[in-house]
Parts: sequence; structure tokens; C-alpha cells
Amino acid sequence: MGIREVAELASVSTATVSRVITGAAKVSPAATDRVLRAIQALDFQPDESARALASQKKAKRKANQARVSPSSICIKTFEAIGRRGCS
Repeated sequence: MGIREVAELASVSTATVSRVITGAAKVSPAATDRVLRAIQALDFQPDESARALASQKKAKRKANQARVSPSSICIKTFEAIGRRGCS
């Protein structure tokens, strides 16, 4: 049993369940209550290894985004326009 089952029982998205668990964003009191009740009913325990893996993926994504600056995107765009020609 996982976050999907909690979301289904609470009639919310898996993102909402995640937000309630982490406290990362505001969730309506009604949705929070449904999620917490579903967690209790299913005796759900967050998987720490899954959370660690997700955090690693986010860190890698952020590192890759940092390497692609807006100026490099503009340069590549102008280079592509130059290759194709502008009319």
C-alpha cells in the first residue's frame, strides 16, 4: 500500500497527499482532514527510501537546470534562427 491508495481513499491527487505529508504547501483543511483520515485508516507509513530517491532526483534536476542559463538558451535560439534564416 502506498501514496496512491491514500489518495484514492481520500479522493485527492497523490500530489495533495505528498503536500500533506511534507507540509510543503498549503492544502485546504477539508482535504488535509481526508488525507490524514485515509493515512490512519490504511495505517500508511511513508517509505523513507522512496523519499530519499525522489530527493536525489530533484537535486540532480536542479543541478542540470542551473547549467542551462537563460542566456545560453537565448544564444542557442539565435544560433538556430541563424542556421534556418529569417525572412
